[in-house]
Amino acid sequence: MTLAWIDMVCGAAGDMLLGACVDAGLKVSDLEKELQGLGLPGWSLRARKVRKGSIGATKVDVVIRGRTEFEAMEAERGAEAHGHVHAPGSGEVGAGHHAHARPRRAAARSRSHDHGMSLDRILRLIARAKLPPPVRERAAAAFLTLGRAEARVHRRKLSDVHFHEVGAVDSIVDLTGGVLALHRLGVERVVATPFPISHGRIRCAHGTLPVPGPATLEILKGAPTEPQDVEGETLTPTGAALIRTLADSHGPMPAMTVRATGYGAGDRDFPGRPNVLRLVLGDAGGGDQDEVWQLETNLDHVAPELVGYAMDRCFAAGALDAWIVPAHMKKNRPGAVLSALVAPSDLAAVERVMFRETRTLGIRRWRTLRRKLPRSIETVVTPFGKIRLKVHDGRTARPEFEDCRRAAESKDVPLATVYESALAARTPRRSRT
Repeated sequence: MTLAWIDMVCGAAGDMLLGACVDAGLKVSDLEKELQGLGLPGWSLRARKVRKGSIGATKVDVVIRGRTEFEAMEAERGAEAHGHVHAPGSGEVGAGHHAHARPRRAAARSRSHDHGMSLDRILRLIARAKLPPPVRERAAAAFLTLGRAEARVHRRKLSDVHFHEVGAVDSIVDLTGGVLALHRLGVERVVATPFPISHGRIRCAHGTLPVPGPATLEILKGAPTEPQDVEGETLTPTGAALIRTLADSHGPMPAMTVRATGYGAGDRDFPGRPNVLRLVLGDAGGGDQDEVWQLETNLDHVAPELVGYAMDRCFAAGALDAWIVPAHMKKNRPGAVLSALVAPSDLAAVERVMFRETRTLGIRRWRTLRRKLPRSIETVVTPFGKIRLKVHDGRTARPEFEDCRRAAESKDVPLATVYESALAARTPRRSRT
């Protein structure tokens, strides 16, 4: 399996992932040629070597009518400062500044001079693109994530979300290009660091906004974050939507044999931290590693059957594992410790279940690393029906308990008999001589 680890050293934007992929060995000319399958006229990709702090990186820009979106944004901001233009964006720096949601009546009035693109039109364009189906699907998912965040921020319907013409083309190429680049690099699984959150305020066409920007923060709901001492916007809505769509999990670099590394540069410079996104490509080896949360609460006031029910509900809410350990509490009262392992995306849901079902007053939680050996699922045919086996390394096999239980109950045989039959069904028979 080819793994990609995305290290958001300073933050993320759509063009930063493109830069990292090109820096890791992908030819920008090949990427540009295949992205022409989008059917969008009037754009090109430009790649150049830059230095961010002490790190060399590749900067990839989407050039539209002779200039990049960043250059257009700076010119637009300068013109507005002199009272020459009024930008129709939401005000966010980066990908989000070109998105806005407006009432249908206002949209109709301005159709003659506003060349923006609606979210529906963008999704239709991606659906028709001459690109591999997985690329189209994930690019559309990323744009939907971005559009829903903008609709929520502006309190408008999803159908009323529009993107400024230059910003729409830039984002379509950035988002689709990032998905396509990893696809062409053969990446099968993506692990990303938690999203780095900077602070401060940003000046924009419609005043001053807090960092993270409203749309960015909306996209980050349910995702792991960590603060960084950087003032200014380092994570754009496009970057957040792209990484949220691509990342299968969040955590430190997984176990792998490293094959390539790449550094993608952002537009701005920040004191004390290189504005780069690092991409590490490699082959899975020695198992996989990810970061999960462990939840734990002491219970000495709950009936035993309710504790068992709470554990079942934790599984239903998405817990990866859950267990109960007998314990002696204060004043030597007998009790139990209910614990659960949870993926970052399911943390809030499992925590709510623990509070609701146990009525505990407190839950301990901490991040922990989990190493997993590679496994596959095989199905064998037994006298009691089909049984799935979890297989590691092609040798070690473990029958799925639920399959065995259903078979044992339906055939009225001991559970152990079904287990043994499933393992025997997988053992190759010796040929007769």
